[in-house]
Amino acid sequence: MVTSRWDWDFDQEAHEAELREEELDLARNETVQEQEEDVAFAPGELFPVEAGTWWQVRARCIQGGGDLVSLHTPTQAAQAGAVCTSQSDGRCYIGLEREALGEDTAGQIAGQMEWGWTDETRVNYLAWNVSRGDEGGTKAVLLGAEGTGWHDDGAGWTTLPGVCLKTRGPSEPTPLFVVGAGTWDEVRARCRMGGGDLASLHTPTQAALAGAVCGEPRCYIGLQRATPGAAWGWVDDSEANYLPWDRAEPARNGTKAVFVGAEG
Repeated sequence: MVTSRWDWDFDQEAHEAELREEELDLARNETVQEQEEDVAFAPGELFPVEAGTWWQVRARCIQGGGDLVSLHTPTQAAQAGAVCTSQSDGRCYIGLEREALGEDTAGQIAGQMEWGWTDETRVNYLAWNVSRGDEGGTKAVLLGAEGTGWHDDGAGWTTLPGVCLKTRGPSEPTPLFVVGAGTWDEVRARCRMGGGDLASLHTPTQAALAGAVCGEPRCYIGLQRATPGAAWGWVDDSEANYLPWDRAEPARNGTKAVFVGAEG
């Protein structure tokens, strides 16, 4: 019968689509075949940091001599999960993120985005929950209590603790340091006496780290302009490619100083 044939063709296509989706799910969650062994972290390599936004948590990891953890094996995920549950209800930030390519007219994320680790290591292990990392989040991934069941969490503004991986020894300090209060010129002179200069900031992570190092509601950074209405520039002449101004800023008559908030 024609009707039976039509029904069979339609069901066959749907079945094939389901099979393709199942294969895609497996690809997203399985370790690639190149991985030879289930490597574990050495004792003491992982450490937790207190709760904050994704940016704040990453800044605290950097201050502590590391970065948000990247995970490449089931054992590493379980180790990170154990560190997480020692500090929280089993939800922690890890170093998996992706950049948005834009938004559609409804404010939803548009375009294909690839997940990547903050340390730029290979993405060879992903343990997504049923959402498969497709909930529209970009900058943050949560880690389940057992090291699995990851899911994306918007742009990383939820307050959660983080799991960090040490990347440098305790003798290697963070490049940022704080000097005593004064005018912008006085503060810059103290930075130079300390072997540096007022900070130039080029990413949200750098801004969050500067905010964490500041420890106060307001601190000077190295952004300035010669006259009102002129272009802003960093004291080290690096490109002014990241300027997260507050509302109603910059002021028209400001020239020599810019404050950074406690959160960067």
